[in-house]
Amino acid sequence: MIKSLTIISMSCFTAQLSISEPLIIIFDSQQSIELPCTEDIVNTLKTFLTRASELSARKENLLTKQIKTVIPKNLPQQENDVDCGLYILEYAQRFLLQPPIK
Repeated sequence: MIKSLTIISMSCFTAQLSISEPLIIIFDSQQSIELPCTEDIVNTLKTFLTRASELSARKENLLTKQIKTVIPKNLPQQENDVDCGLYILEYAQRFLLQPPIK
């Protein structure tokens, strides 16, 4: 049976999440749930998204300050360095069948 993914907080998390607002959801099979997400990764993603937005034909203004970063809890954690592909498939299945955000 697939467990539902629920969201735990990150630095810019609020209690109410909606799919209508931009989110960065971190799925990491080798990170303890207690450890905070690496800020460098989030900042790099936000920089990329901002630059892609600037270069897009639609010229949308993407305010990266409004992008929330979250990490699901209940993520299975791998115990080796070779099974990450299986974990990605598991995360995708859980996310698509029972999204944590309604």
